[in-house]
Amino acid sequence: MGVISNLVVAASVTSALTVGALIWNGSENLSAVKGYAESMKEKVGNLAGDISFLNSTVSGKNGQIDHQKGRIGELENTIATLTAEKETLQLELEKLTAENVRIPELEAQITSLQAKITELETQTATLQSQLTSLQVDYDTAIAELEKANGEIAKANQESQELKEYIATLEAETNSTYNTAKVDKTNPMYAVETPSSDPLAPIRGLHWSSPHIAINSDQTVIALMGELMQTDAVAGDGDYGWIDTYTIEAPVLNDGKMDALMEYIAKNSDFVADPLEIIFRFRKVYSFEGDPYGGHIYGGYILRADHITGQYVIEKF
Repeated sequence: MGVISNLVVAASVTSALTVGALIWNGSENLSAVKGYAESMKEKVGNLAGDISFLNSTVSGKNGQIDHQKGRIGELENTIATLTAEKETLQLELEKLTAENVRIPELEAQITSLQAKITELETQTATLQSQLTSLQVDYDTAIAELEKANGEIAKANQESQELKEYIATLEAETNSTYNTAKVDKTNPMYAVETPSSDPLAPIRGLHWSSPHIAINSDQTVIALMGELMQTDAVAGDGDYGWIDTYTIEAPVLNDGKMDALMEYIAKNSDFVADPLEIIFRFRKVYSFEGDPYGGHIYGGYILRADHITGQYVIEKF
């Protein structure tokens, strides 16, 4: 308020001085004019002080203005920085908003993967159980193998002992044999060499069926007579059997007839019908009488085996 009052007074004085100068008529005395001038001088001094005060105040205000301008610049820089950050955050927000659209899809994938994980965990548990079982089996097998190896080692040892024992026996046997060796050049030891192949007459023959071989092939019938050591006459029977008649009792148990039947079975075509072919050997009292009344000495049954395609021989 002091500053404003002084400024008002100064303005009033200046107006009065101007007015006084305009109305100067030279009639006032010099002292009055001097007094008035001194008064004006004082007023001017006061105004100068007020002006100096105002200049100082204006200078302070200008400093405050410059300070505020600096603050404004700082705030403007801060605003620019925050605006850039805002734009960056806006871009990130837009990106996240776009990604949020995929959240249901990603959740579905997570659910599917979790289901697969559960399935694989179940399979893993099953495989682990199987592995444990196999490990037990493996350990058992290893134990059995070690036991078997022990038995093998023991058997090898016993085998070696047996070989040594056999070698000793062979040595003793050879010694005994050489001591009691027979001189085969001595005529007293000469023996007849029997025929090495009783089936030589029919070697190489093949028949369409065992029935044809025994019932129709005269070579086979003649050989049967030799093996039975009596004349043989073959004849058909009923229900898939064949009778071989002889006057004397046939010889059937020396193994040669067995070999003949095996040869015929192997060298005849396989016939599935009839399923069985029966060969009977019987002695009759007279061919002129009833041939079926004679005694049956034995025979063979040839059964057709569909699985192997061969005949199975049964002797009776």
